[in-house]
Order: sequence, then C-alpha cells, then structure tokens
Amino acid sequence: MKDKKILALKNEILNFILKRAFLYNPEKPFVLSSGKESPYYLDCRKITLYSLTFGLIGHFFGKKLNI
Repeated sequence: MKDKKILALKNEILNFILKRAFLYNPEKPFVLSSGKESPYYLDCRKITLYSLTFGLIGHFFGKKLNI
C-alpha cells in the first residue's frame, strides 16, 4: 500500500514539473549559465518554491533521510 502512495506522490510531482518547470522552445533556445544554448530548460525554482509541491518534496527528503 505504501508503494502505491509513494508512486502516486511521485507522479503528482512529475506532473507539476511538466506543467510548471519544463520549458521547450526550439525556435529560440535558452542560453544556459555555461553560455551554451539548449531548446530545453528545467526551472526547478518553479517547483521547489511552489506551495503545492513544497510539502511533497519535503516528504521525499524525509523518506530519503529516514525521518
């Protein structure tokens, strides 16, 4: 039962990442901090600082640390 709950939470976070943080624009590539260009950009600030996902991420950190 725990495995299903964890899988559901992971899927929920993945959906937030795809909707809020994953950006794709092949016509106007993003300039990365290295100076390279990429059509893909993952802005994790939009997930880690978002109130609905903040608790989910904290939950997984706690699991990883066995808290």
